[in-house]
Amino acid sequence: MKPYIGITGFMSRDEVKWAWDMFKKTQLALDYMLMVGVLASIKTLYGHTNKWPNRYPTVENISGIFIQDSGMLNLVHYNSKNTDMLFVQLMALTELIGPELFNGFQLNIAWPNELEILAYKARYPDKKIVLQVGGDAFEMIENSPEKLVERLMMYDVELIDCILLDLSGGKRKTLDPENLKNYLAAIDKESGFHDMGVGVAGGLSCDTMLLIKSLLKQVSYLSIDAEGKLRNENDHLDMGFIEGYIRKAAEIFRVNILRNRKI
Repeated sequence: MKPYIGITGFMSRDEVKWAWDMFKKTQLALDYMLMVGVLASIKTLYGHTNKWPNRYPTVENISGIFIQDSGMLNLVHYNSKNTDMLFVQLMALTELIGPELFNGFQLNIAWPNELEILAYKARYPDKKIVLQVGGDAFEMIENSPEKLVERLMMYDVELIDCILLDLSGGKRKTLDPENLKNYLAAIDKESGFHDMGVGVAGGLSCDTMLLIKSLLKQVSYLSIDAEGKLRNENDHLDMGFIEGYIRKAAEIFRVNILRNRKI
């Protein structure tokens, strides 16, 4: 899967259009997709209000947020504690949103049942699945790079399109590049994962983007995502913060882009 620069928590199409126009101006779109992340949960799926009302739109409004463009990766970031019925939930969301209007799901779920994902992919093989490895998932593998690989190997290579290592959960906790290097090295050693995308997240913004530089030297196809530090004091996405994030990403990733083009 083509790597991406991600922004999560969009609530309107105007926000997406603004971010996309800014993204294209930096020429990042030649080598990276803009990942447009819209949040959903089992609560919003069944019509209830989430505790983060400025981050989670109503399910009925999600289809009006995405813009269809080959340079965008439109993902619904979904979390649920009722994972035994994950297939049913993903099917319901897909039908409510419209399968033609988005590209797939990021599963913010600690080690979801592979059979549930398999059942969904059997119905929608074109949909991308990004598996977030968050705080709970890391605890379940005792924060071990070796156990991370063992756990990932339980998923068929055709089920997961990208792994996102994220200890922040959208709560502004800044990533630790030295710690992440150990996990990235363990993943990179396994040949079975070479067709799988890899991303990182954790407190990324214009001010923290330099933390990515050393990771790009290790994984040239790295994707990134940001949420918490792109929001203002009222918990709305801030267009100024998004602009700074995109511009800084273009600056940091430019060297990596030129390196890859020479290969």
